[in-house]
Amino acid sequence: MKKEMNVLWLLLFLPVLCFAQSDESISLTATATQLSPFVGQRFTITASVINPSYETISGSLLVKGASGLTFFDPDAQIGTGNQWISGEQTLPSKGGQVQIGVDAIGNEEVNAPIDIAFSYKSKGVEKKIATTLNLTIKQPVCGDGKCEYTENSINCCEDCACTATDKCEKQGSDIKPRCYPKSDIPEMFGSILGTLIVWVFVIVLAIFIIKKIFWHKH
Repeated sequence: MKKEMNVLWLLLFLPVLCFAQSDESISLTATATQLSPFVGQRFTITASVINPSYETISGSLLVKGASGLTFFDPDAQIGTGNQWISGEQTLPSKGGQVQIGVDAIGNEEVNAPIDIAFSYKSKGVEKKIATTLNLTIKQPVCGDGKCEYTENSINCCEDCACTATDKCEKQGSDIKPRCYPKSDIPEMFGSILGTLIVWVFVIVLAIFIIKKIFWHKH
């Protein structure tokens, strides 16, 4: 009888044990469209929050970066400084998830780690889960062979090619190469020089032949 009672109690508590084992903590991951954006280049950070527990959860996301960063509210598109807080997000139980995106711009060249945290309440207790994105805001470098953000044929013809009728070179007091129209003078000069050489050869040959004929007659 005692053994049967133990089995009965085990059957009664089994659902509770299963519930406790399945009541996992929420997860937070974050990605960025650019991990090495250029100064002034807009990029997007997206945080994904998943709720595997049996409890519906509500919370908000805080995104905080270095002083050289500016975040933009996705709705109003207004700069909010170097941190941004989302509105309240509700995640249904057992697999409820939400993706939260925010735009950002780097204002200076800097290593810019971005801290991302989701704060929520579970079973009446305040909790927080956090992660970090390690970004580097960089300046384009003229002369590295890559036509990058803000570079063009006007400000960096070394990386961004000139048009077919122009060539990248320094002239006069230029500090750096610029696009200048290709000159036809060298080609024209070469053509004229070639023609002159041919005519000189023809004239010399004609004189030689005439002299030969003249001396032969005498």
